[in-house]
Amino acid sequence: MKKFLTLTCVAVLTFGLAATTYAMDWGASGFLRVRSAWYVNADAPSADPTVSDAWDDTNAWMDTRFRLKFTAKANDYASGVIYFEGDSSRWGEAPDGRNTAGAWNADRNAVELKQFYIDLKVPGISDFAPTTVRAGIQGFAVRSHFLLYADGPGVRTETTVGPVKIFLNWFKPEEGADNQADDADIYCAVFSAPGLGVVTPGVYFLYLHAGDYPLRANTPAGVYDTGNFWWLGVFVDGKIGPVALKADFAYFDGEQELGGIPSALVSDPDYSGFGFFADASVFDIIPNATIGAAFAYGTGDDLVDAADPRGNEFDAYRVPPGSEEAFGGNWGIVYYPSAINDGVRMANLGSGTAADLGKLGGTWFGKLYGSFKAPEWLKTTIYAMYIGDTTDEGNTQGDALDIVGAIPGFSSGLEDDSDIGIEIGAYCNMSIYKSLTYSIGAGYLFAGDALDSYTGLTLAGIPINDSPDNPWAVVSQLIYKF
Repeated sequence: MKKFLTLTCVAVLTFGLAATTYAMDWGASGFLRVRSAWYVNADAPSADPTVSDAWDDTNAWMDTRFRLKFTAKANDYASGVIYFEGDSSRWGEAPDGRNTAGAWNADRNAVELKQFYIDLKVPGISDFAPTTVRAGIQGFAVRSHFLLYADGPGVRTETTVGPVKIFLNWFKPEEGADNQADDADIYCAVFSAPGLGVVTPGVYFLYLHAGDYPLRANTPAGVYDTGNFWWLGVFVDGKIGPVALKADFAYFDGEQELGGIPSALVSDPDYSGFGFFADASVFDIIPNATIGAAFAYGTGDDLVDAADPRGNEFDAYRVPPGSEEAFGGNWGIVYYPSAINDGVRMANLGSGTAADLGKLGGTWFGKLYGSFKAPEWLKTTIYAMYIGDTTDEGNTQGDALDIVGAIPGFSSGLEDDSDIGIEIGAYCNMSIYKSLTYSIGAGYLFAGDALDSYTGLTLAGIPINDSPDNPWAVVSQLIYKF
């Protein structure tokens, strides 16, 4: 009897699962890529002679990544996604830690779960206002080239009301202890109107509350630093006649409330700043060619005010903790990350636990570019850009000294320069087959004074600074998408 019951259960489960499987619509997508990099001074860690022996040295490496997304769709109302990622951060790397698939003999534990979530169409409401919900570990993007992209746990809803799309988001960057108010939450609302005309305008508000700030600070209970930050932004995408336009503006504000420190000695840090980005291009004025211009500006800190515990004021444009917006866009090759190889860049990427400068804070640039297709499978782009520094009483990247020793409230002791430099570059995208593309690019930065660094040496009490060799980079990527 027991055997009969056991066999019956197995049969029911087998046929039940089989029926479910056959009713399911399965899909798979992703990519495989191989990248190379060859450069001098074109990454942030090496661009300081006091902290790295890579100063002015030639660097070279290759890496590999794959992503594989499985989608299981039961019907038009519900689906599930599981998204994998595997990395070799360097070919020939040591066989330990994460992202080490490139170790010799391979066979590493290098596959990660990037995302897994449920999509569903909300019944009832969707009859008059189509509404979907996505819940689970997912990509959270708000103008990902400019403000925020991060994978993480949360819930997102999308509703269409007439010509307007409404996105409401709640994400959980940190939980902390279940019984303490030390967790962090992000709330965000995005409104866009793709149905209004040739351009899509939009507005968003993003609020971050962190009960223990910076994130994962593991502060003892009762002395938490808390953080409250918000971003208000507007954007527009579209095409007006022959002109393609993308523009963003965001204002950032917030406060870090210090715990366990008397306010008479140290003020709570105050934050505020703004960022702006615009790109306009015209296609086919010259046959098969695009001509464009871009401008971006991110406010910088005043390093005297930022270092004064009585003021504690920070004026730079900052992005939310953990944002990977620096990997979005295609602003350059040397100073800013490129789409070909975002592992090469001088711009800051942030700590992942605090509201940080990202790639734009403390800098600005103006850029001219042109691209053309000849033949059809080859697209070539050339560009030239001036990059400036917006940090006061010091520099965003370099740490050259003007005098030895700061004077609190009056001088940071740092040189204050405005020119990061002039960058020129070119890159080609070659369509080898329908799903296989090879890209290669090169950039050269004529370094300005804002990249100079203090050597740690003095002569008769005068600091000795050093200018880097002009940074340059050659990058490539072979990518197969499916």
